[in-house]
Amino acid sequence: MPSWLKKLFHKNDGQSQSHTHIPQSQLTPEDIFYRQTAHHGPIDAAVCMAYDKVLELIAVAGEKGCIKVIGQPGVEHVFDPQIRTSIVAMAFSAGRGLLVAAVDDPSPAVLLWDLREPAGPACHREVALGKEPVCLSVAAGLPFAYVGLEDGSVVVVRLDDDSLADYRIAPADLGAEPGPVACLCPSPA
Repeated sequence: MPSWLKKLFHKNDGQSQSHTHIPQSQLTPEDIFYRQTAHHGPIDAAVCMAYDKVLELIAVAGEKGCIKVIGQPGVEHVFDPQIRTSIVAMAFSAGRGLLVAAVDDPSPAVLLWDLREPAGPACHREVALGKEPVCLSVAAGLPFAYVGLEDGSVVVVRLDDDSLADYRIAPADLGAEPGPVACLCPSPA
């Protein structure tokens, strides 16, 4: 496992240094990491998961937008978006340390967490979609994510520059009736 990943996702083993020697008047909110250290066990009401076979990470999303990433022993972190959101699909860009999630509430978008960013994985980027996503697939080895929408179209999100590509597949292009995309699967070739 890469060293940057172990530094980023260290698990609190109960042997960390105590802050009891700091006077209460000098404590700041940054001294207490309640969300990260108070979470124990699986995510409540899990709705989807993603697996990165290269970095050996599993991400599990709960119905209120909380995501827990678990790896080898000692690698564990909880992402809690500032807004409550409904995650409908999630995938890793294998080996790149990039977690991609499609959300439909409060506004349809693709959220990107780059686990290698110096600012930390809590900083996510967002690409607005305009229509509700129903499924997601990340191209292996390529910087693209394909998002199936409620209206039956498929859009391409560029992962390198956080934008929508001009390329779009509409149901009429395939001679199909409009309706939600059921599933997107990567080509094994």
